[in-house]
Amino acid sequence: MALNNLPLEITVHVIRQIEHRYPGDLAAIPRCCRYLHQVAMPILYSSFTERGVLSMPLFLRTILYRPDLARYVKTFSIYLTIARDHNPSGCPDSDLLRSLKPMIDDQLEDICPGDALFKRSWSRSLINHRNWDAISALVICLLPNLSTLTLPHYADQDTNGPHGLRYLTFALLEGAQKQFRNCPPKFWKNWFYGTSNRITGY
Repeated sequence: MALNNLPLEITVHVIRQIEHRYPGDLAAIPRCCRYLHQVAMPILYSSFTERGVLSMPLFLRTILYRPDLARYVKTFSIYLTIARDHNPSGCPDSDLLRSLKPMIDDQLEDICPGDALFKRSWSRSLINHRNWDAISALVICLLPNLSTLTLPHYADQDTNGPHGLRYLTFALLEGAQKQFRNCPPKFWKNWFYGTSNRITGY
């Protein structure tokens, strides 16, 4: 029996088995037919793990052009070091990020309206310096259904440089406020800023 003739529950189970056993083959399933594309895409985009210097900029490009895919992402994991070289000269993702500038600026306008200085600083850090904090924070802000976030161990990183983690701090605070709307905002701001001060050294 063809895979697309099976009941939906069994098809999803088969695709999830492929995801766990043969993760490299998962991306090929949506190309098989329209039905499998519809079933497999939510599974394919349910999680993101940073696997190289280019993976984050490429993922950012994908969700900027396809915000519908961003809604599928539930798990976001970063394991690369924060304090890696961000010198943009000759780096392959520099042109990629510059080409995304209009879309990035539009998103930042929605994320931090009325704060032109912070928005310009975020945009410059992301596009000109390819700052890890700026890129990852924007990606997190564009994932509306994110439920699990894995970040590097801050104690092992130099977070007191010229950028610190100001954009990631902003993104996590915004996410906390959205998730805990039933709690007094003052409580969450005090808790989060107290935690971020210990992390970033601000």
